[in-house]
Amino acid sequence: MTGSTSTPRCKEIDYPIEFSRSQPPHRLNHVAPERDQLPMNRDITGLRYQPGQPVSVVLCCHNKAAGLPQVITALARGIVRPDLVVLSDDQSKDGSIELFLKLCEQYRLSSKVVAHSDTQVSFRLNTLRNDGVAACPDGLVLILDADLVLARTGLQRHQELHCEYSSPIISTGPRLEYARSDGTGPVSFLWGFEGVGHISSPAVGAFPQLPSWQVTSGSLCALTKRAVEDVGWFDTQYDGNYGFDDVDFTYRAKLAGYRFVGDWEAHALHIPHPATLDRDNSANRQKFIQKYGFDLVYPEAIVRMCRKAWNEHYSDLAGVPSPIEPANPKPR
Repeated sequence: MTGSTSTPRCKEIDYPIEFSRSQPPHRLNHVAPERDQLPMNRDITGLRYQPGQPVSVVLCCHNKAAGLPQVITALARGIVRPDLVVLSDDQSKDGSIELFLKLCEQYRLSSKVVAHSDTQVSFRLNTLRNDGVAACPDGLVLILDADLVLARTGLQRHQELHCEYSSPIISTGPRLEYARSDGTGPVSFLWGFEGVGHISSPAVGAFPQLPSWQVTSGSLCALTKRAVEDVGWFDTQYDGNYGFDDVDFTYRAKLAGYRFVGDWEAHALHIPHPATLDRDNSANRQKFIQKYGFDLVYPEAIVRMCRKAWNEHYSDLAGVPSPIEPANPKPR
């Protein structure tokens, strides 16, 4: 682990609960991997998930009490239940921590809370991810936003994927969306950064094949704790602004030789919420460009799809060319 071990990271809470937010969490330093240090040149055994190791879930949370009953119930009813659920909480004022602990006790899920003090920095997703993962034992860690309801097959499929590959991987699944922002209507996986579709589908029309590391969301991915340490943790310089917080990590993972694997059975359903965050990613975009010397490009059709409910996508999709079919198909 990078960073000093002498400074308290944050308050880790077990039963009985005692809240202490007087000490700010320790911010982990980003350490970029050596570009020529691929798995074939080093021992990767400890970076892979080994059968029998614990499976943990980290929930990154800020005022998500309304959806936590669905989130925790889904984890408890999964084919594979987590050995530990960690709530990495950013100053929730709606009782999220208390409700989380109550629900975990109700479903007999082992739980831990990492409560962060107020540092006047908003949207510190990478700090929440780092400190949540650090609270987990060695083994597989699924990182989720606290408004994502995991499929009943979710943990099982992530676990299976990591056992199927001989090299370390980062696994992901589709993020499903309700048709309307109030959580009603049909569900679709027409989501711009849906990893499985981009990783497994060929380029068509306005939807080119994007690099797998570019479309794997840090809010829905699983890897081992030692893999997070190996890549160099999530870079906290992106805290405070929107965007690029996860693609920075996945790009470094790509440089370090990790593979990205997606599967439908690892999907999660997003609980909609009012738009409370400015989605201007220009500040973090500049940080990424300054750090790596290049920009990321997303097709305009994908950018539009990420800004509204999926049932409003039809006009966007109408402009996407269909695969070319022969004018005179051969008779069967």
